[in-house]
Amino acid sequence: MKCIYCKNAETSVVNSRSNVPGCIWRRRECSECGMRFTTEETSLGNNLFIVKRSGKRQRFVYEKLLTALVYAFEKGKDSDHGDQALLARDVAMEIIAHINEKGRKEITTALLITLCYESLRDTHPHAAERYMHYSLYREQVCAPLRAARVKA
Repeated sequence: MKCIYCKNAETSVVNSRSNVPGCIWRRRECSECGMRFTTEETSLGNNLFIVKRSGKRQRFVYEKLLTALVYAFEKGKDSDHGDQALLARDVAMEIIAHINEKGRKEITTALLITLCYESLRDTHPHAAERYMHYSLYREQVCAPLRAARVKA
C-alpha cells in the first residue's frame, strides 16, 4: 500500500480490526515519512453471479444493491440527512458477508430480495416496507415472508 502523503511503497499495518461484516479497517504507518493513515478493505462479492428469473446469469453488481437499499431508506422515519447511505452500506455489507459465509458463487434474484427484506425488517421496518413495494416482483417474493411475520 502506497503512503497517501509521500507515495512511498513501504507501509506497515499498525492496527487492524473488523468494524462491519465484510470490512476490515487497518491503521497504517509509512516507513519513510512516519505519517499514519487509515484504510478500509471490503469484499464486494466480485466472484458472485445473480441468476435471473429467466435463467440468465449476470455478474453481481454491488452498486445496484446499494442503490436499492438507499432508495428504501430515502423517505420517512428512517431518513436522516445523508445517513441513509451509511445505513444502506452497512446492510449491504451484512448481506454480502452472509452470502460469502455460505460460500455461494451463484444466488437467485429471489434469494437476494429475501435477504435484503429480512435484513431490513427487524431493524428498519419502514425501510423494509419501502424496499418491498418498490417493484411488483419484490412484493411477490416478500409477501409470504410478510404474512408469516404478521401471523407470528
